[in-house]
Amino acid sequence: MDQSAPVTALEGETGEEPKYARFTRRIQAMAIDAIIFFASILACLSLVTATNNQWVAWVIGTAFCVALIFYEAAMVAATGGTIGHWRKNLRVVDDRTGGNIGLGKAFIRFIVKSLLGWLSLVAMFLTKRRQAFHDVLTRSTVQIRDASIAETHHYAAADTVFETPGMPSRLRRAIVIFGYMLLTAALLQIVILVLLITQEMSAACMKSNARCSPAETATLEALGLALIGGYLLVLIQGWRGKLFGARAKRAR
Repeated sequence: MDQSAPVTALEGETGEEPKYARFTRRIQAMAIDAIIFFASILACLSLVTATNNQWVAWVIGTAFCVALIFYEAAMVAATGGTIGHWRKNLRVVDDRTGGNIGLGKAFIRFIVKSLLGWLSLVAMFLTKRRQAFHDVLTRSTVQIRDASIAETHHYAAADTVFETPGMPSRLRRAIVIFGYMLLTAALLQIVILVLLITQEMSAACMKSNARCSPAETATLEALGLALIGGYLLVLIQGWRGKLFGARAKRAR
């Protein structure tokens, strides 16, 4: 198939709606690329150790850094995806042309994806076409590459929840989300206060992390993760019109 040709429909399904990759499918593709990355590091370190030569180590290190920087961008621009994308039957598609995105876009996409990691994928629950944050910035989507070998749980159609006639305005949803986030933070403070009152947490630990016991450190880390999880849940549910105060009205 010509990689530069527009891909407004999937292979073998001309005229059908695009099938966007699900969250789990994309996580799997990222995991494969991460495995390749760490395996490459181990291979380079082994080679450097075996040669025991400073100049060879510098050459290998430089080559590895260059390959790391351009691997994803070059693969996405040239073939529509990384090895992880190919293994999971995925393809990065340019919104405007339906073909592969350009090298510049692919590089920007890689930088943003690297900085945000899996958090970038949270945007998939906030966008109609299941776009991660790095997809939105580069005006691209991730779709099934070959529909003939895809299973139904690998993809989803465009999310129509945002087109609900009774969906509150973006401003109202944003205000309500912010309010719920403040409430979530306040609840966390109440939990901490209860821990202090019951002496499950010491005042010294609250003043300095260096004075925390291992149990207290674990508790604080768990509370931090709970706060982040709460924020993400509020963001997703609120933007999808499922929070009281900015709930989408059901059609009668």
